[in-house]
Amino acid sequence: MSVLVAGGSYVTGISMALILALAAVWYWYRKRSCRWFVTADFIIYMVCFLLNVMAPGNMTRLDSSGEAVSSVTEAVILSLREAAVYLQDKSSFSCVVLGVMLAPVFLHIVQERKYRYPWPLLVTLFSFGLFAAQYAPNFYTLGIAGAGRVLNIYCWTYFILIYGNELYWLGWLARRKREKTGDESLPMKTSYLLSGWISGILVLIFSLMYGYVYPSTLITVSAAQDLQNGGAAQYYEDWQLRLAILQDTSVQDAVLEPFSYTPYVLCFDDIVEDPENWKNTSMAAWYGKSSVTRSTGE
Repeated sequence: MSVLVAGGSYVTGISMALILALAAVWYWYRKRSCRWFVTADFIIYMVCFLLNVMAPGNMTRLDSSGEAVSSVTEAVILSLREAAVYLQDKSSFSCVVLGVMLAPVFLHIVQERKYRYPWPLLVTLFSFGLFAAQYAPNFYTLGIAGAGRVLNIYCWTYFILIYGNELYWLGWLARRKREKTGDESLPMKTSYLLSGWISGILVLIFSLMYGYVYPSTLITVSAAQDLQNGGAAQYYEDWQLRLAILQDTSVQDAVLEPFSYTPYVLCFDDIVEDPENWKNTSMAAWYGKSSVTRSTGE
């Protein structure tokens, strides 16, 4: 798994490098029996990650992107700021409601463990740094937070870390209460309620997802809407008009009309008016044209 993750996206790659580094230091500090295994895993991971970073294609891709490149210091500062803004924007009411719903489940989990949950503030600070570190590769190489698929990673990592922190803080509070009262029994007898409670949480999660994400971006809903309102058929007709021009060997400088409707499921992006844009040049190369551009639609 270390080899696979280290050879993948830099966003998850740099996060896992930090986690393994901290684990190795911590296990050596605590003199755990598995410290040699964790250290070996960290070394294997870093070797693979460095091979990933030094791949020749990276510089080729970076040179062709034409984007501004930040320094290491600038990338770190931008990452910390972007992470803070993200937490502020995404901490919605629905996330709070889900956190309240998860609290009994988390309390049951922490009461069944002997772990002491020390230093919750330090854990929170580290998790924020871990979340911010994901932004660094994109800010360093491209000067931006990242494309859509990278933003999806930030979203899921946000949920993992925010509710992971909730579990950790509840564990710390439960331990403090036990130490103060001397009562080692479960403060909440939630075992027999967990099945029904978790079922309710799942229903809430899907309900919040339907409202949190725009309904039109749910693939099944979006596809049904586009089939019903004729949007998919209109998109097909527009593409047939484009294909007639693109497949016409007598036309070398193709000018295509904008789509009158773009179904969410079928259309991720489109060419632009600039014929030198990479999307335009790629389409021109595919269809054997000198240039491809999109008209203004006027």
